[in-house]
Amino acid sequence: MCTSVERVYVYDTIADRYTEALVEEAKKVKLGDPMDNDTDVGPMSSKTQFTNTINKVDLAKKEGARVLTGGQRSDSFEKGYFYEPTVFDRVTSGMDIVTEESFSPIIPIQRIKSMAEAIQMANSTRYGLGCTIFTRDIERALTAADNIKAGTFCINNPLMENIAAPFGGMKQSGIGREHGIEALEEFREAKHIYIDYDHKNKDWWFGMKGDL
Repeated sequence: MCTSVERVYVYDTIADRYTEALVEEAKKVKLGDPMDNDTDVGPMSSKTQFTNTINKVDLAKKEGARVLTGGQRSDSFEKGYFYEPTVFDRVTSGMDIVTEESFSPIIPIQRIKSMAEAIQMANSTRYGLGCTIFTRDIERALTAADNIKAGTFCINNPLMENIAAPFGGMKQSGIGREHGIEALEEFREAKHIYIDYDHKNKDWWFGMKGDL
C-alpha cells in the first residue's frame, strides 16, 4: 500500500518491549503467492526494486542501524523477489531508510523522549501522505494531528478506508485529493471575474455616459 508505515517513532521508556513484540509479529508474516488468501506479503514487483532494497539495507547497516529480524532475501523460494520482513533499531534521522521512501518490507524504529521530538521528526521528511498515532491520550493525539503535515492522519488505526473522506498527500506526496467532496474540485475550473470600481464616487461605471 502507498500508505504503509515507512518509519516508526517510539517512546524510549517502552521501546524495548515494543521492538520485541514487533519482531515477533514480523517473524509470523507469511511470504508467498499474492493470489493466495493466506499470504501476507508477496514478492517485490521488479528486480530493480529488489536490488534497491538490498542496497538500502546494506547502507543502513553501514550507517549503524541494527537488524533485529530479516535483512536478507528469503531462502524459502527458488525464484521470485521475496524479501524477509525487516525491522531496524538504532536508527537516526539522517539515515537513508528514514529520509527516503523504501517501498519495501522494512520498518526503521527511532526512539524518542517527547511528543515534540516525534512531531519534529515526522515533519522532517519531504513526504506527507499519511501518519498514524497510537495512544490512549486523545489530547496528545489531537496535538499531533494539528502539527504533523500529512494528508491523512489516523488515530489508533493505520488502515482506515473511507471513500467519503478526501485522500491525498502534502509536500512531495502529491497534489489534489481523491474521494470526498474535495475530489469534485478536480472536475471544476475556477473563473475570476473582476469589476473595476470607483471607490471615491462609489460608482462601478466610472462616470461613462450612455448605454454600452
